[in-house]
Amino acid sequence: DEEEDELNLASSPALRRLFGRVIDAVGSAVSGMQDMNKMVPALTELGLRHVNYNVKEEHFQVFEKALMLTLREGLGDLFTKEVEFAWNMAFNFMTATMMSGIRSAQNAVRSRQAELSKEPNMSTTA
Repeated sequence: DEEEDELNLASSPALRRLFGRVIDAVGSAVSGMQDMNKMVPALTELGLRHVNYNVKEEHFQVFEKALMLTLREGLGDLFTKEVEFAWNMAFNFMTATMMSGIRSAQNAVRSRQAELSKEPNMSTTA
């Protein structure tokens, strides 16, 4: 039953799809690091979009652990300390840049809410 699978994180099809998308995004970030002029704005924009999903920094920490475990299992002996360091650096760069976008979006929302709270309430003035 798919509903039961969704409740079991280890076998959740939705979580597997999400993790697959994260792996693809990390791979794209790694391959795009030669062109930081494109990579930074793309990751910042990705962070801006993730504010709608209520993504928090802790979520990135969980995904980093899952990514490292997946790479360790998939690469076996090829997963050296150097490979782990390189993937950690890439993931942490990606995370920091996305979090910058998330924080920017959160600040924009707070600013807009503050502006709205200062505006006179139209229903009480009529």
